[in-house]
Parts: sequence; structure tokens; C-alpha cells
Amino acid sequence: MKKTFIIGALVLATTACTDNFINLEPVTSQTPENFYQTEEDALLALAAAYNDLQTQNWQFPPIMGDIFSDDAYAGGASAGDMKQWQAIELNNMDLDNEATNALWANRYAGINKVNTFLSRIDNMEVSEGKKNQFVGEAYFLRAYFNWDLVRHYGWAILHTELLDNVDDYALTGLSEPQAIYNQIAADLLQAESLMQASHPDADFGRANKFVAQALMARIYLYYSGLSQNMPEMGLNGTFGEGENVITEAHVIEGLNNIIFAGGYRLLPSYADVFAWDNELNDEVIFSYKYSGKTGVTDWDGWAINGNFSVIFYGPRNPEGDDAIRPGWSFGTVSWDLVDSYQTGDLRRDVVAYDAEANLTDYFRAFQNTGYFNRKYMPNADYEAEIGDPAHNYGIDYKDIRYADVLLMAAELGIDRDENYNRVKRRAYGYDPDFASPVDETGVTVEDIIEERRREFGGEGLRKWDLLRNGLAYTQQKIANSFQLPAGIPNAADFQGREFNPNTYGLFPLPGNEIRNSNAGITQQVPAYQ
Repeated sequence: MKKTFIIGALVLATTACTDNFINLEPVTSQTPENFYQTEEDALLALAAAYNDLQTQNWQFPPIMGDIFSDDAYAGGASAGDMKQWQAIELNNMDLDNEATNALWANRYAGINKVNTFLSRIDNMEVSEGKKNQFVGEAYFLRAYFNWDLVRHYGWAILHTELLDNVDDYALTGLSEPQAIYNQIAADLLQAESLMQASHPDADFGRANKFVAQALMARIYLYYSGLSQNMPEMGLNGTFGEGENVITEAHVIEGLNNIIFAGGYRLLPSYADVFAWDNELNDEVIFSYKYSGKTGVTDWDGWAINGNFSVIFYGPRNPEGDDAIRPGWSFGTVSWDLVDSYQTGDLRRDVVAYDAEANLTDYFRAFQNTGYFNRKYMPNADYEAEIGDPAHNYGIDYKDIRYADVLLMAAELGIDRDENYNRVKRRAYGYDPDFASPVDETGVTVEDIIEERRREFGGEGLRKWDLLRNGLAYTQQKIANSFQLPAGIPNAADFQGREFNPNTYGLFPLPGNEIRNSNAGITQQVPAYQ
């Protein structure tokens, strides 16, 4: 393992002049010797770990997931722009892909911060109630970091405690996917048992018990799908081991808890969920928090506090719509996703911004479809007033929504027709809680998977819904998205891009891990061997 990872992993942070504790700026006067003493220190150390969850530039999982799937194309200025993303869509990633390597390093930085926090918390002056909450959040974050590792790489290195010195990390071998899922299950059960049910609005963005239960359901469904449909992963069908097994009954109990006791609801308007001035809405269960108030201008920092992914999504040189600011035209929305919406489905125009209809002109770059991710594209109304706007968009990424809970519940057989129809009614402008002309009966799991696609378009979830249904299913759906409309002028942009089942939908292990490790780490996926 690269020694620079451990040396740079412990980053202490403090609250910036923003509205939540996750917006941070570095502290230069603290050291491990004089830190980790007070309740405030504990909160700041925990915030530093959250910061790794939200930190993103070219390794942002949602946009990489959409590019992989049938919902979006790589896009950009040309076929050579952001080669690391082009490689994801071309299925020819190498061991030194900057995006996949950066995600790996970032998630291990977060795990190291969590392990450091857990090793010090017992010696800090923290009240018992706060201590339980903090420790629960730490376990939640470690579960999330390991979830990102196992779903993206399959095989990874498990670290559950700090090792004596940096060199010891190079002696740690790969763990099988099942072992990583077992650790995730143990950490999520710990988090669920320790965390409170809610936080004050001032701490919006921190995990609570409901967040742990929602993530538990999401990972359970993914794990169960892989177990049934991807024998290549070698999973044994049990999410966890010993006393730390997450059963379907436990997941159902958690989902019911969120539905009946969580205080969340579907907003009447789908568009309002993504309104830039409506971040603290009742549908958002967990989000990555960002700030537009730090005034970042240095490209070297890649905008830790601002949502830098926003600049990726917008059209280049837009003219004719004063609300739209320029972007870099990555993640162009596929025709296949746009065509999946039926007449009257209001979600279509919230998911996909139609540049041909709304702009008088724009630069039609590589893999242009005319459609852009409207949920997160640059918007003049919320452009930062200080610093470089590209670095400082303050919109949060909405990771888990109440609609997701309802559809997961439906998939597991909890009031299947009703929970499915609640989401669909809102999509057509009806009250989610009352029968409507668009209601369906005899809803199937396949219906739910396709409804998830329409509901969560542009949110990075589609890749995981494809893969949990198997490699053949994934290959067919992605192939469908490359059946292009007749007569388009840029058909050549989309040639040679198809899913390779021999990748298992995974990223290669970073080359530096293999070259710098003494533990005999090797690629486990056929495409990368």
C-alpha cells in the first residue's frame, strides 16, 4: 500500500462560517498529541471523516455510475476529454486510471479517520449520550466507505483498526467480497443500535438511526441480488455472520420504522425535491452537504466544500436561457432514459434539460444528445457570489430519499402495489396518498426496477440496479442505450462502447496497491488479469 496514504490520512478540521458542521477548513495548530480530548474535538474529528464521504472531483461515484449505466454517456469536449471516464464507458480501464484510483485512496483515507476516531474516543471527555451517537456515526461511515469499496472493486483490503506503523499496511492482503460484506453488516448493526432517531436541523447531513436503516436496506438488496445473479462474486447468500447477520425480516422492520416513525414524506411536487432553495425538505433522508460560501479559487484543492460535480453536468457555451450557467457537458443524458418516460410523467423534464428546446445555441460537444442532468447542472440563481463559481456550487447531493425507501419496501413485498403507486402518482401530478387513474395492480419486481430508473434518473443509482440483476441483464440494458435515434449527426461518437461482462462491472485494483504491497495482491477480475 502507498505510504503516502497513511501519512496524509489524518486531517483535522473545524467548522467554517457556514450552516452545518460538515463544511470545513483545515486546522494547522492541532496535532494527534493535543487533539482528541474534548467533545468538540470528537465532533471535529468525526466531521473530517464525513468530509471524505463528500469529497469529489473526477472520482464522484454518482456520475461514474451513470456513465457506466444506460442512463448517461461519458460526453465531454472530445473522446479524449477525461480519459478516465471514457475508459469506464469503453470498459477498458487500466490499473492506473486516475478516477478509480482516486476513489480507492479517498475511501481508505476515510476509513483511517474512522479507525483513528474509534481508537481515541474512550479517552475523550464526551458525555455518554453524545459518545453513543458519535460512535454510531463512525460505524455508519466505515460501513459506507467499505460499501463503496466492495461495490466498486469487489475485492479490497479490510482495515478495522489502526496498525502500529505505516509499513504494516503493505502486509495486509485482499479480503474476499463476503468478508467485506460481513464487516459492513456488523458496522451497520452497531450504528443502528447506537444512533439517535434524529438530529437538529443545524446538523442536517449527519447520519441517524433512520439513515442507517435505509442504507442497510439498499445494501441488503444489492447483496441479495449479487448472491443470486452473480456467482462470480463468491457470496454465500448471508449478509453478515454470527450474531451480526442482517436478515430480510430485520430490513423490513427498519423500512417500516422509517415509513411510520421517520417523519419523512413525498413532497407533492417532484421538482420541489431538487429546488436549490429547498435543501432541508422532508423527502431527503441523507445527503452530502456542500457550501458555496468558502470562496475557493485554487484548482489544486478541487473544491472540497463546494459541489464541484455541478460543473461537469452543464452544456458548454449555453445561449438563450439566463438561468443556465456553462458546464463541461459530461454525463449527457441518454435517449434511452428520456424515452422511458410515458406521456404525462412530470419527472422527465426535471431529470433531463432539453437544450435543443430551451437554448438558442450551445456547443454540441462529444456524445451530445441535447439532454443534460437538470437536477445538478449549473444554475445562475445559486451561483456562488465569491470565489470561482465552478468550485462553489452549494447544492447538496441527495443520496437517499423517501421515494427510495418506498420502492425498496415495495420490492420486499411491503404493501407492494400501494408503495409503488405512491411514487408513481406523484410523478403524474396526483396526490401520493390517494388512488389515481395511473394506479397499477399486480406490480412486479421488474416494474419496480424500471420505476426506480425513472424516479432516480441522474442520481447515480442505476448502475447498481443493473448489476444486482446480473451480468446478462446489465449487458442487454446497456446495449439498448446504444441503439441510437435515426439520422443523428454524431453516431460515430457512440461506437465501440459496450459492457464487457468479464469486468463484472467492477473497477481494477489500483496499480500502486499491487506494485507497493508485500501481501501478494493480484487482480481477481478476469478482464484485469
